[in-house]
Amino acid sequence: MYYNLKHTDSMPDWKAGYSKAWFIGIRPAYKDDKGLLAHEVEHVRHWWYSLGFSSILYLLSKRFRLWAEVKCYKVQLEYAADRDLARRVYALRLAAHYNLGITVSEALDALGG
Repeated sequence: MYYNLKHTDSMPDWKAGYSKAWFIGIRPAYKDDKGLLAHEVEHVRHWWYSLGFSSILYLLSKRFRLWAEVKCYKVQLEYAADRDLARRVYALRLAAHYNLGITVSEALDALGG
């Protein structure tokens, strides 16, 4: 799958990476983080498989945004040294930063055990 990777600090402080269409940005401090790259590549996969429609759904639908982020965080969890700790951190991010209107407990449930 094609994607264009750039190392940059040009993103909100709480983020370590982002993806837009087939472009991925990852902070230089995280350039060797395979889990983070896998998370962002999963977003790119959603974009390619939906022929770009996922970008619109992501903006308009909290349900889709939750599905997409949970799917990507689950991919990232596969690379975590301490999966339980990573799952809690990802749940905090889901509850705080994605305008999903969910609690940390709901985010933990979505991420599974």
